[in-house]
Amino acid sequence: MTTGKISDCNIGNGKDPDMKALATPIKCGHCHAKIPATVALSFEGAEYIYNFCGPLCLEAWCKETNAHGK
Repeated sequence: MTTGKISDCNIGNGKDPDMKALATPIKCGHCHAKIPATVALSFEGAEYIYNFCGPLCLEAWCKETNAHGK
């Protein structure tokens, strides 16, 4: 596992999501609010994709987890 700074957090993974997956509500990885997949920001960490309701939750999660690697 690697760690880095907030600037190392990537939003999105460059893949087009499946339409069925977009219809499934997901939880924000920081505040745990249920959000539509169509508005989620994603960060692909080690063996897991984290979803966030917005840039503020992504930034807060990155700070708490030392950017990524958890």
